[in-house]
Amino acid sequence: MQKISALIVRMAQDNPGWGYTRIQGALGNLGHRVGLGTVANVLKRSGIEPSPERSKRTTWSTFLKAHWKLLAASDFLTAEVWTMKGLVTHYLLFVINLADRVVDIVGITTRPVLSRSGVMSSLEFLDRTAFSCVPLMKRSVSTPNLVRHA
Repeated sequence: MQKISALIVRMAQDNPGWGYTRIQGALGNLGHRVGLGTVANVLKRSGIEPSPERSKRTTWSTFLKAHWKLLAASDFLTAEVWTMKGLVTHYLLFVINLADRVVDIVGITTRPVLSRSGVMSSLEFLDRTAFSCVPLMKRSVSTPNLVRHA
């Protein structure tokens, strides 16, 4: 019975639009005779909602699998560099594509004067430099200075 219960749960998770009758039919095609009540009880015990509600909600794992190739993260980092003028701090904005872990350097500057910090500054910078698909870029880019006067 555990094997059939696991199969019922898997069918419901893999096919959110399938109701009890469709799951019962698929099990019948595989040679398993199961009643509608059994399918309903197994799904209820597993915390899986009936088909109309199940198909309206997306789990995080389903969402991440569907969008993994498009997800990216961005951040700033600093590097201290000795130059002829002494120790200079360089600020670097980078984006990493999560699917293939490719890192793209979006911009480097020694004078980051942005109106706001954090994500909003990153988004303003990206918008200002007309990068619409930064996570999908696969090449080095030269960008204008990060400096923005308030």
